[in-house]
Amino acid sequence: ADVYMRIEVDPLNFDGNKFSDNLARSASFTSSRLSITEVTRGRVILNMNKPPPPRDAVNEGSASRRVDRIAALSQAGKLASSGIVVLEASSTIPPESKLSVSTVIIIVVVVVGIVILAVIIAVVVIVMRRRKPQFPTQNFELVDFTRINLGAAKNSLIDWDQLENLDQIGSGAFGVVYYAQWRGGDVAVKKIKSENVTESQIRDFLGEVAILKGLRSHPNVVLFMGITYHPQPLSMVTEFCGLCLVPNSDL
Repeated sequence: ADVYMRIEVDPLNFDGNKFSDNLARSASFTSSRLSITEVTRGRVILNMNKPPPPRDAVNEGSASRRVDRIAALSQAGKLASSGIVVLEASSTIPPESKLSVSTVIIIVVVVVGIVILAVIIAVVVIVMRRRKPQFPTQNFELVDFTRINLGAAKNSLIDWDQLENLDQIGSGAFGVVYYAQWRGGDVAVKKIKSENVTESQIRDFLGEVAILKGLRSHPNVVLFMGITYHPQPLSMVTEFCGLCLVPNSDL
């Protein structure tokens, strides 16, 4: 006969011989008359179908009686003194627990939800990247920056990466103008169109910046905000005058 016991046990630290000795001693039979056939976390199955007791053994009984004795001792909590904490004992061995249908459904729903959320995030990222204009890389190899003095423009540097939601609103022979947002406000960004920037272009650009910085505030003059500079794209940032610019007009 087999007996199923659910006990507090860690299979990695389980000592089968010690467990058998303690259990046999508590139930008053010889430990050689039982063997452990299975040990998993929280589950021990004992086989009581072993040879008859030794001649000097007294009242050890049949295998079924030993099963009943162990079950009775477990229910009475009398095995705890031997270091065996029994949560359940029975001669009927239940199958190992499996996930219920409702649990499986919940797991499937959660997994599907995570997959859908990941797909949505991926689509949003792709759309946002496509909406952001792709700018050709500007080449500054022809420029010796040691010979260029930023002057007052040094105090007006803006990080290009801070310009958000860029949208082209005009283009000309020398520059492209974008609507953008910077620090929560609307701005216009005039970017030099040339991919191979020359020293002469940078000097002309800085000269225009110096003129704008020197202008007094006036309702009919756009407010100069700053510039983006090498190694980032070369551009000038001003306030955005929505009524002054016609989308896709020639500059």
